[in-house]
Amino acid sequence: MQFKTSLVTAILATLSSTTLAADCPCHRNEDAGRWKDTNHSPAGVVGFLVDQGGGCFRGNGQGNLCVGMQNPTDHLRKCLKDYAKEQESYHRDWFLWTSISCSSGGAKGQISMTL
Repeated sequence: MQFKTSLVTAILATLSSTTLAADCPCHRNEDAGRWKDTNHSPAGVVGFLVDQGGGCFRGNGQGNLCVGMQNPTDHLRKCLKDYAKEQESYHRDWFLWTSISCSSGGAKGQISMTL
């Protein structure tokens, strides 16, 4: 029974993320930006900036993350946060793509990272 429950949960999670991706497509470049901050991951900073309605945050080691939104909705905010979390990686330092854009209906969001 445990296997069936786990399988159903995995299928529902996949369908949910596929629905989110279809409702809120995101695109990124192929330039991984290095983020150095002893307290915050890049996705954590993106979440903070999204909750603040946008803005910029400088890492205490390296990197400047900015989030901008036009006509933001709760759905777009969730999409930006989820995509940043999905796309970040850690290899001795944090990495996130230097340009990410998402849209949901008339709402648009942009995440950018510079040195």
